[in-house]
Amino acid sequence: MMICTNDLKSAAVDMMLCCASCGISEGDDIKLKTCTACKSARYCSVKCQKEHRPKHKRACKKRAAELHDEMLFKQPESAHYGDDVLEDKGKDLKQPSQESDASTLPEGKQPTLAPEDLATTMESSPAAPSPASGVTQNDIDLQLKQAQFGGKILELKHCLKKFKKELETVENNLSALHTLINEKIPTYFNLVGGSNNINNMKAELKAELKELLGRDLELDTKNECRLAHMDLQQKHTEFIFKRGDLKDNLEELENELKTVENNLSISSSSSS
Repeated sequence: MMICTNDLKSAAVDMMLCCASCGISEGDDIKLKTCTACKSARYCSVKCQKEHRPKHKRACKKRAAELHDEMLFKQPESAHYGDDVLEDKGKDLKQPSQESDASTLPEGKQPTLAPEDLATTMESSPAAPSPASGVTQNDIDLQLKQAQFGGKILELKHCLKKFKKELETVENNLSALHTLINEKIPTYFNLVGGSNNINNMKAELKAELKELLGRDLELDTKNECRLAHMDLQQKHTEFIFKRGDLKDNLEELENELKTVENNLSISSSSSS
């Protein structure tokens, strides 16, 4: 186990190697968990996460919003091909021509276009939209902006639906944890070591614990019941923090959605 020094602590935290609260580094006996919202801080325990939250909350929300925007506007690689890339791809497909390339001719022997050829070239070039054609550049820009607003609204609604579903799952897990901590485990604890047949009850409890904690726990002794009870309380605290983060994210998304919908309404009014 190693504790980061003051000189190296900031760099180590930035590299996600140390607990953002106490500075302890990850090792065989220390497993750091990453903040689910911003992905930029790690903690060795729920206690450290809770103590560091007042300092971390503002930066966490900012980074989470940045990650959200990156996800919304991320496009496939093919959508980012520029003129240079397309030009390079075109070179691979270019067929040899019997005519000499003008760029390879000696200086002074460059081909020139006859006046009639020059006129033909100018006539065949696409003209920019003009007011006379009925569609102006402002119309095109407005339509593009409306399409962008519409796409972002769909993305925001999709994210809202996802966060609401995740929040519902967290609420259900909190309810199940509350029942286990306050009712089922204490009841089972009082029966352990007695003459009662509690095998069925133990099997049900172990199945619930595995589903919520992700691992098998033994419940054969009172001490094992105490350890299971402590694990459940820690998990309950983690879900409390997760529920708070989800509610904050939902509130920010809902506000952003209202802003985008208002912008789209203003844009549509301008076009009409």
